[in-house]
Amino acid sequence: MIAGFTGAIGGPLIIKPFRIRSEVGIGIGLGTGSHALGTAKALEYGEQSVSMSSVAMTVCAIVGSCIGPLVAWIMYP
Repeated sequence: MIAGFTGAIGGPLIIKPFRIRSEVGIGIGLGTGSHALGTAKALEYGEQSVSMSSVAMTVCAIVGSCIGPLVAWIMYP
């Protein structure tokens, strides 16, 4: 919940100074950084940002699910 709320509230504060205007970039940033709340926040920027946020969130979940066991196996043999 901390990541979600922090990203949903702080995301726009980071997007403006870095002048990110692309809906794809905004969607990927919010989706990977703050998950479902970021996807809801991406709705304010347009449909394409919502779809990219959903895709980014899904890809992060799949990659994390694959890498997590490998890291645990390497760290704790």
